[in-house]
Amino acid sequence: MGPTLHNPNTLTADGPEIGDIAHTVAYDRAGRGRSASAAEPQNNDDMAATLVALVQALTPGRVILVGHSMGGLIVRRAAETLSPAGLVLLDPTPEAIDEFRRRPPEPPKSGVIVISAIHAARYQARNLDLMREYQHRYAEQVGGQYEDAASEHIIPAERPEQVAAAVRRLVNA
Repeated sequence: MGPTLHNPNTLTADGPEIGDIAHTVAYDRAGRGRSASAAEPQNNDDMAATLVALVQALTPGRVILVGHSMGGLIVRRAAETLSPAGLVLLDPTPEAIDEFRRRPPEPPKSGVIVISAIHAARYQARNLDLMREYQHRYAEQVGGQYEDAASEHIIPAERPEQVAAAVRRLVNA
């Protein structure tokens, strides 16, 4: 089974529309949200390949990839193939996964905006400062922008207007 598409023309189900400047496609990766589980376990490269195939099938032109949490790792890997016009990384997961340590994603050749949650969800409390330091350092390394979000990790739901503003900046760049 493949990913499930939802929420065309909006950033989130109840968030600000950005359809006036971009056609949006949101999807749930295999085994998450509304998507069925994959037939076989998937690693990040598999998930990135699925995203690449989806984008290539649906989007003939310029694309901006938005990835939340682990999705930040997935869009960074997919960007190697897609050469997007920009990346928006929402509280992205650090490169602690073995496959990323062995073969980290190439630095993106486009604009990057990293949005970092300033409040810790219960499960993140011990690591919040370390996560934010990693995110800030990554933004600096790739010449991207770094900004705080008054959020507890679920930035797309808690700060959709900030995500939409980041996408708008990249579209207009």
